[in-house]
Amino acid sequence: MTGEQQRNIFRMAAIIYGRSSQSASLNKSHQRIIDDALFTCGKSSITLTELIVYIDKEYGFLYSVEEITDIIIKGRDAKQMYYCYPENNDIVVSLTAEYKNKLSFVCGQKTLYDYIDEYLTLYGIESDAAKELILRFLYEMFTSNLEGYKLILREERNYLANENSIYTEKEKEIINNFLNWPDEGKDKAIYDLAGYSLEYCMMTNHKNTSLNVQNLKGKSFYIDTNIIYRALGLNSDNLKTRAHLFLSKFKEVGEFLVISHSTYLEFIDTIDYYIGKIDNSLRPRVNSKVISEFINEDSIYHYYHKWCIGRVNRDTKYFKDWIMSEFDSLCKKYEIVHETNYPYNREDKLDNIKEYTSGILQSDTEKPETSAEYDAENILWIEEKRKGYGDDIYQVKDFLLSSDNKLRRWDYLRNTNRVPIVMSPNQWLNIILHYVERTSDDYKSFVSFLTLTVRTASLPIDMLSTIISGIAEATSDMEQQQSLVRNFIERNTFDEMDKLSEAELQCDAKEFAMTELEKRIVELESIQQNQINELVQTRKIIEETQNALDEVIEGNANDLRKLEQERDEEKQAKEVAEKDAADLRQELNFTKLKTWKTKKITIWAIVLLISIACCVLVFIWQDKDWNFMAMLVNRIDTLNSESTKQYGSVIITFPIIVLGYAVRMIIDAIDVDEYNKQNLRMFWKSKKS
Repeated sequence: MTGEQQRNIFRMAAIIYGRSSQSASLNKSHQRIIDDALFTCGKSSITLTELIVYIDKEYGFLYSVEEITDIIIKGRDAKQMYYCYPENNDIVVSLTAEYKNKLSFVCGQKTLYDYIDEYLTLYGIESDAAKELILRFLYEMFTSNLEGYKLILREERNYLANENSIYTEKEKEIINNFLNWPDEGKDKAIYDLAGYSLEYCMMTNHKNTSLNVQNLKGKSFYIDTNIIYRALGLNSDNLKTRAHLFLSKFKEVGEFLVISHSTYLEFIDTIDYYIGKIDNSLRPRVNSKVISEFINEDSIYHYYHKWCIGRVNRDTKYFKDWIMSEFDSLCKKYEIVHETNYPYNREDKLDNIKEYTSGILQSDTEKPETSAEYDAENILWIEEKRKGYGDDIYQVKDFLLSSDNKLRRWDYLRNTNRVPIVMSPNQWLNIILHYVERTSDDYKSFVSFLTLTVRTASLPIDMLSTIISGIAEATSDMEQQQSLVRNFIERNTFDEMDKLSEAELQCDAKEFAMTELEKRIVELESIQQNQINELVQTRKIIEETQNALDEVIEGNANDLRKLEQERDEEKQAKEVAEKDAADLRQELNFTKLKTWKTKKITIWAIVLLISIACCVLVFIWQDKDWNFMAMLVNRIDTLNSESTKQYGSVIITFPIIVLGYAVRMIIDAIDVDEYNKQNLRMFWKSKKS
């Protein structure tokens, strides 16, 4: 597939899901194909015939005139989205301006291409090969899902995608780092791409075109051991969180979760196997805090030693009880049923089990035979449960849910004429997320099931425990143990250590630790001796410096005393000067205050006398021509307007008001006993200090 074709796939995924539809609707999907065609065809308007040809060429969908007419003319809200009019025995269609603006926003949203570029830029990865690697992985995921959904929907297929591309460990690391990159937009874009594969199959499937939550209810999903491991956190706390989010969705859409007795036995057997390995690796002197640093975090060994921290009793019997307690809690929380009765007679089906086991081992040469046999039993279990049901997604009730992609592919290839038995978690999660409220955590959960298994370079637990045990004989300090273990592993190859017996490896580790510690003691002694020499030299320098300082102090003692005497004399002179200045300021302020008081009292005394005179004239010498106050009163009495008389009364009383105010101002002048220019006021009350 060319880069342009990949871009088209990523863009279509964004178009299909760009408006956050919470349910799968084929009609909506078809509408969005038409919308995208009208938006990208390069014409403002186009005939139905031209539109049909364009969609067939660019998208691979052949529509009839009636199918398009049902959407753009008869569809709900069609008038708000499309302009249509007849022309030359055809119909011309175009997008409304408002709807075109909405599509412009959706089409402008970031696609996976953009997120890949953003990721590479953010982490300073300039390799074009890394970009092509991630694009190849995502395209293979798309085609893999495409094939899976074609099988589920019973659609005819012309090819089967190669989902088992061989990736190097370094390539797996690059892909996983991108998948684990914490970006909500990226997670949703990956989900959208996978979702587009389902939508594509539904749109091209002419047998079953309706997939909804009602006809998907009531199905039983048998959980594989790898799902249980994830849900219990035995191979990473992050995977545990994502697995729980995944399991919570089944109850939400009315599905049943089941564990077959074969899976239960496999789970118990694997736990016992690993506990046996742990038992063989345990040493009295091995500290869990030390060993946990060197164990792969995605292993049950890391889970065990993390469990040991802070516990007095590290007995694996209690550890197994803890795991089984967590397992029971998991089943109770998600209502997982343990189905104990085999749907077949095992003795009668031994040939089938052997045949299936052989086929599984051929598809996965690294899988243990015991594990393949359990897988075969589960495959046969589902086949027997399906007897009597129809052979399509709507009637088939039972599936095996597994993250084992090789097992899923073997199931695809062995019988291409029925609905597959094995489904991956991301396949079913993709389906059910069409019908429930989706969150960013749901997208993270979906992406977590896409990560590739990476082989770790960590040492076997028994070998690592032997090394730590030997080193612990030399030192009980945890930091020293961690450092020595790290150095021992770096200096010895796995092949070299694997050739040694347990006793020899422990002895080598102990000798290495003793040698390294002796070296460190010698280094410490040398450092200590150097520090002593430096201390002696420093003390000598200090003594010489002290002697010189004593001479300086003794030689300058008289000068210091003279300086102190001069400083005291200056201080006394300063105090006398400050006292004289204060007395002078006080005298000057008293004079200013006296002057201010005289002025203010004089001014307001005059005002007071004038006010008294005006008040007296109102009552005496009323018949005199020069008595202006008597004339004013008489004039007011002759007025007919009551309001005017009121104003006149105010005027007559004004001298009385002025008289009172003058008295207050005189009292204010008398009360002030401190001069402050900012506080003293001539015509209104002075401020208080």
